[in-house]
Amino acid sequence: MRQCGVSAFRIRPTRPADAEGVVRVRIAAWQAAYRGLMPDAYLDAMGHDLVQAAERLRQWLAAPHLSSMLVGEDLDGTIVAMCSYGPPRDDDAPSGSGSLHAINLHPAAWGTGLGAQLLQHAERGLAVDGYGTAYLWVVDGNARARRFYERAGWRVEGATKIDDQFETGVTEVRYRRVLADRAMD
Repeated sequence: MRQCGVSAFRIRPTRPADAEGVVRVRIAAWQAAYRGLMPDAYLDAMGHDLVQAAERLRQWLAAPHLSSMLVGEDLDGTIVAMCSYGPPRDDDAPSGSGSLHAINLHPAAWGTGLGAQLLQHAERGLAVDGYGTAYLWVVDGNARARRFYERAGWRVEGATKIDDQFETGVTEVRYRRVLADRAMD
């Protein structure tokens, strides 16, 4: 995948036909961003169930739901990023908050501004959906992601959790942002 400039992207709602591209982006993003933060065996095995993961996502995208998913694609139509957001998924979610579930970019799209564009779309979508604030979880050791969100106005809230789906627990930190000004952007 070639490095692209920020003007070379289009952001649009995800369609069921995009499922394999979205899964490929997630795998590439996780393998690059979380190496050393999550077990290598887990990261290395992510691509082994590409077909099944894409089929699960395709079915999810075809069904009605409250969450939204966007993709970023380059000029040739290749999906290079994804973002999902919507209602909170956590029992202890801050009152009145929506959730930024994920932003994943293929490493070739890092630093192009596409992530910031996706984040703005998600923030605007959450505000339009009536959420006054939003929260997200970031792997504690993911300094790149933490800087990205902090530059965009997100602040550490103080809550942490251990994601124990891996061989070793992964600590995540919750960030929060007021969205009152985002609906008009």
